[in-house]
Parts: sequence; C-alpha cells; structure tokens
Amino acid sequence: LESTDFHHIKLLDCSIASRLNQEAVVGIKVDINGRVHESVGSGNGGFDAFIDAVKKVLPEYHVILPELIDFEVQIPRGGNTNALTECIISWQDDKGKQFKTRGLHANQVYASVKAALRAINIVLHGAGKS
Repeated sequence: LESTDFHHIKLLDCSIASRLNQEAVVGIKVDINGRVHESVGSGNGGFDAFIDAVKKVLPEYHVILPELIDFEVQIPRGGNTNALTECIISWQDDKGKQFKTRGLHANQVYASVKAALRAINIVLHGAGKS
C-alpha cells in the first residue's frame, strides 16, 4: 500500500445522492494545489459518480486517473453498523505500475472516495516532478 500522504488535492465538500433505480449524482468541491474547483458527476453508484466528477477536473492538470483493477471493501469481523469501513483499491498507471491505496470512513462510499483521493494525490505528485 502506498503510504506517502501527499496533499495536492483536498476534498472540501462532497454531496452524494443515490436513489433506487436511478443514477447516483455527486457534487464535489476540491482544492488542487491552492485552486478550488467544483464539479458534478453521475454514475452507477456514489463512487462511480465521484470518479465521473473528479475526472472532469483532472485534465487541466494534465493527469489521467490510473485504471482501477481491484476494489475491496471490508468491515471488522463482529463490527457494528457504525463500524469503520476500509476500502483498498488496486490501480495501474499508464506505465503499467500497480499500486494500492486505502481509505477509512464510517460510510463505505466515502472510504472509497478517500482511497481514490490518495491515488489522485500520487499521480499529481508525479506530474509535479516532470
């Protein structure tokens, strides 16, 4: 798991609306290296909608989100309904390098959002070195 904690992108606000038999809709506000962006996205669930929204912001920074190759969500054995959820996402960048990121949150969608933000931070950090 990638342990370096970069802060190129920060989630300032996120609203996720999900309904039975309808696409989820997300509105985000992010700070990328001191510039604030707002975006909306939709998709098959809250995480997919978040990815749609964030992908609309990233081209301005000449970065591409790595390909998601595996997605795991876990709660502790014997956990309660308010237990923290852990999401581990495996990614592959455009050079073929694979890495994993992790997010923790009581809400499983936000745990996955945190894991995705770590991946975006890693990509943004690499883009800043070029």
